[in-house]
Parts: sequence; C-alpha cells; structure tokens
Amino acid sequence: MQDGPHGSSIEEETTWRRIGQRLRAVREQLNKTQDAVAEYLGVTRPVVSNLENGKRPVSLAELMRLAMLYGYPVQYFLGNDGSAEDGVVALFRSRDLTDTDREKLAWLHGFLEDYLFIRRLWGGESG
Repeated sequence: MQDGPHGSSIEEETTWRRIGQRLRAVREQLNKTQDAVAEYLGVTRPVVSNLENGKRPVSLAELMRLAMLYGYPVQYFLGNDGSAEDGVVALFRSRDLTDTDREKLAWLHGFLEDYLFIRRLWGGESG
C-alpha cells in the first residue's frame, strides 16, 4: 500500500476525501454555511473546510454530531448506506419549511435511520 503525503495510505486519504465530499454536498443542499457548522461543532471554519476537503479526518464524535445536524445516518457519510435519498430527505428541499422544521426533521430522520441500523446489527427486522 502506498503512502500519501501525510504518511497515511492513499486509500485512507481517498476515504476521508469521499466522506468530506458527502459532508459538503449535504451541507450545501441544506443551505448551511461552513461558519454555522463550525459554530455547531465548536471549531473554526477552516476546520470544517479541511474536513470537507478530506485534509483532516473527521472524528467519530464530529461525524455523529454532523449526521444529527444534517438529518442523515452516519452510515451515509461512510458510504455504507445509499438509502438517504428517501421521502424524508426530499422534504428538506421544500422551500416551505422553516429552519426549525428542518432541524426537527433532521433529528427525526437521523434517529429513525440509526434505530433501524441498530436493529439490523442486533439481528432484528429491518422494517
């Protein structure tokens, strides 16, 4: 396995870049700024930029908080779940929703996706 410029493998750097691309795409789809996301995470805007560009690995805690903020399951950002484009996610594109509505939908969507993921892990029905 070849090393990338920061001593990590090229595969790892590609993975972080792919995760970052998904984070950026969802943030932009939800019309959130890097400044707003940085404030939510308690970091600076350049940190968010580096996460989205794959220049800095995202921690599990950061990824979980971003998934909650965006209303997507963590698995979506990891590339393990292509189901994020469903009816609930489509609602986020509605121009009639307030920011409060979007926050509530984001929380509900993330909760339901994580619940179903946990049920699948424990061998329960996938619903």
